[in-house]
Amino acid sequence: MDDRQIIAAFNAHYRQRGLDPAKFPVLSKRYTKEELEERLSFYKEYIDIILFFVNKFLSTIQGTPILVTVTDQWGYLLECYGEPMFSRGHRGAGHYQGGPLQRGNRHGLSSAVPAV
Repeated sequence: MDDRQIIAAFNAHYRQRGLDPAKFPVLSKRYTKEELEERLSFYKEYIDIILFFVNKFLSTIQGTPILVTVTDQWGYLLECYGEPMFSRGHRGAGHYQGGPLQRGNRHGLSSAVPAV
C-alpha cells in the first residue's frame, strides 16, 4: 500500500464509523479535577516507571516525531510524552497538556483516537 491508499483506507474507516475524517474528534468525556487527581495517584508508580523508560527511549531518537500516551483502563489520558511539535501547550520538555492532549480526556473508539 502506498501513502494515498493508506489515507483513503483510513478515511473510509472513519466514514464507516460515522465520523468526518477532516475534523478533529470532539472529546466530550473527561474526568473532573478530583477524579483525575485520584487516577493519577492510583497510577503514580506505573507512570513513574513508564516515564523512566520513555525518557531513555526518547533521548535515543531526538527529532523523531513520536508521541507516547498513558491511559487508564477506560481510555482516559493520564500522561503524554514526546516531541514538542505535537502540542502548542506543554508543561516542560516533551510533557504535554492542552487541546486534545489534555489530561483527563477520554480517548477511544468513540473519539476515533487510536490507543495502544
